[in-house]
Amino acid sequence: MRLYHQLLAFMVAATLLPTAALGWVLLTSTETQIIQRIRGEQVALARAAAVETSATLMDAVESLGRSAELLDWSSLGPEEQQGALTLLYEQSPLVSAVLRVSETGAPLSPPVARQTAAGGHPAFAVGSLETLLGAVPARALALRDKGQVALSAPFEIHDGGRALALAVKLEPGAGGSYAVAQVHMKPLEGVLERVVTGRSHAWLTDAGGRVLAHTPGAAPTLPDDGQAALQGELGPGAWLASGAALPGRLGLSVVVAEGAHEAFAPVHQLRRSVLISMLLGVAVLLVAGALFTRRITRRVSTLAHGAEVLGSGDLSMRIALDGADELSALAETFNRMGGELESAQKRLMGFNDELQRRVKQATAELEASQAMLVEAQKLAAVGQLGAGVAHEINNPLAGILGHAQLLLMEKRDGDPDIDSLKKIEQAARRVKEITANLLRFSQQRQQTVLQPMDLRTPIREALGLLQHQLEEQRLSPTVQLPEHPVHIQGDPGQLSELVLALVHNAMTAMSKSERRSLTLSIDTTGTHAELRVADTGRGIPEANLKRIFEPFFTTKDVWSNVGLGLSVSYRVAMEHHGTLEVESREGEGACFTLRLPLR
Repeated sequence: MRLYHQLLAFMVAATLLPTAALGWVLLTSTETQIIQRIRGEQVALARAAAVETSATLMDAVESLGRSAELLDWSSLGPEEQQGALTLLYEQSPLVSAVLRVSETGAPLSPPVARQTAAGGHPAFAVGSLETLLGAVPARALALRDKGQVALSAPFEIHDGGRALALAVKLEPGAGGSYAVAQVHMKPLEGVLERVVTGRSHAWLTDAGGRVLAHTPGAAPTLPDDGQAALQGELGPGAWLASGAALPGRLGLSVVVAEGAHEAFAPVHQLRRSVLISMLLGVAVLLVAGALFTRRITRRVSTLAHGAEVLGSGDLSMRIALDGADELSALAETFNRMGGELESAQKRLMGFNDELQRRVKQATAELEASQAMLVEAQKLAAVGQLGAGVAHEINNPLAGILGHAQLLLMEKRDGDPDIDSLKKIEQAARRVKEITANLLRFSQQRQQTVLQPMDLRTPIREALGLLQHQLEEQRLSPTVQLPEHPVHIQGDPGQLSELVLALVHNAMTAMSKSERRSLTLSIDTTGTHAELRVADTGRGIPEANLKRIFEPFFTTKDVWSNVGLGLSVSYRVAMEHHGTLEVESREGEGACFTLRLPLR
């Protein structure tokens, strides 16, 4: 790695690492504060909803108990008893039906109810009477006084909703008759909606987690985190949920939940801000590096020009460089060398005829030495020019890429310049990838560090990186992955690079095919996992199958990636103690199979 590259890498690391560390601390602190805020808000909402729901429910229970206690039921005639039941029915909008039953549970009067919802009361179906009588908790009141009340467990009724059976003792002592009321849970949804507002949803549940009522817009069942909320737990997932039990030993609870995506919106915004700040910092660093390198390049070009002029025979050439660095010292040395050569030339020209033979001999030796020196200087100049050319390529490329990215961040969606800027960025990245791949393949790879990982992850990452190119080619790949993780020992970055190369190779092979189909799949066979990438491209001729993994060998119409994609992929497979094989027929597509040992 050149000194310029090392300096640039150090500057990038010195900028990115502190920014990333600060961003991580801010993100962690913000996320913790948001979770604590949501926990507090949701716990408060759940408790308030539980108190309000319990108060509404207990108000209905107490109203029926007090009203039943005030009447002497044994002295009432049939019509008066029906009127008394109607009085009980009107005590609460939660009641959908009221009737009188004997101590054995047999009906003593027709139910007071409406077939359709009216007057604030839910509808009651006659067919639900048997269900209501079966749920009556009369045994709990057998020995209690008049006006005592007992509630049943929630049960399902005709309209798919939930209700409670409420029994009121009408006569003191053992036995006696009871007033039975069906308390519908549907009106409690209004209570939940009044208390729980905003983006949160609420569910009223029984001890088994079954939903009895919920706010409008909420799903009829609890979210995945709802059951954990019943035990007072709170875990970030698709939902953030909290629960609270209703007072009064009713065996009911209220669960309040809010979508995690909306809750974490400030964290997402902070992450975007940190990322943009890091990108701006890198862009500024690259621009500064480009300006610094351009100054160095101009100075080196001045030295190279002086060497060319001196090599052409003009020994009067002198180089003027300001500064006190190594290049200035080299220019001074060059000038001294030119002066010495010029002085030697003048001395040789002043020799007299008597020493002509010696002069000729000395001149011949000097010319030979000078020729060797000139050739050495030319070679040095060529080397310097090569370094200059490398700098001239990398520096404008970094400037082009940085400015394109800056302009892209300033443009809004729909701007007509966005497509052109993206093409400029893609072209610059392509040149950068070509030089990077050549350097990466020529240099010795670092030792591969294998760690436990899921083989499905590289496929998802590669498809995510190529999503834009797949959409441009109108290509929808078929992905067949197991439901459970495929555990292997591997390097996630290298395997992602391997899958990316195979998918990109398949896309190029299908660029001119009428039928285009790309399939990625994973199968496990005993002790190994097989990752396959199959396409319906033009295929590989049989004569090229043996050379397909050779470095710099390519059959593409457009020469890209310097023919190293499959070579690098093959070496990655070997470093993972696996194999990479290909099956193909010309005109019938190709299938690459990566075989790796399972962990």
